[in-house]
Amino acid sequence: SGNSLGVVKRSLHERFDFSGIQVSAGGGRYRMCWCAGGFNCSADAINFRQDLGELLLQGPSPLEQDRTCMSGQACRLRALSGQSLSVHDLIMVLDTCSMVPSDSSNVIIPRFPNDGVANKQAVTGRAFTWLQSEGSDVKGIITAASGTYRLCWCRPVGSSTSVHQARYRTCALVEDFQTDMGRLTLLGT
Repeated sequence: SGNSLGVVKRSLHERFDFSGIQVSAGGGRYRMCWCAGGFNCSADAINFRQDLGELLLQGPSPLEQDRTCMSGQACRLRALSGQSLSVHDLIMVLDTCSMVPSDSSNVIIPRFPNDGVANKQAVTGRAFTWLQSEGSDVKGIITAASGTYRLCWCRPVGSSTSVHQARYRTCALVEDFQTDMGRLTLLGT
């Protein structure tokens, strides 16, 4: 629906290196279009005339998957949708997604189990629950203040090949949760 410009540092035959581009768009199928060097490629999408093919972007879609939970109770986010969601995906509750904090203790929402990272219990990546801690089987009780928070999505990446050197991302850092997939309204005290 919209145009976005990403500069590809290098390519090798039919493979492009997008490792320097931070993507926060919704998952789905997109068209890749090319602009020849020498044209004013940054000024207008009209110069991108050559269709290179389809880009399959994995992740949540649509990006307005709002949910509601109750403070003082366990919470399960269900029926999340997207392109090729995985059991390795994670969701973190934050005030703002894709924020690079100067101090992570100022960003983590107090009184969310597991520092706000939902530990999924589904095999499809479509349902998430907060557990007491990583590796626990006990559902965590959310005691955070009522309010509106953001549901921030992350997919861990850790593989690399000789053609594409991926940025290692374990989803252990707040700034790894870049895709804002909707609002969490927390009701209660």
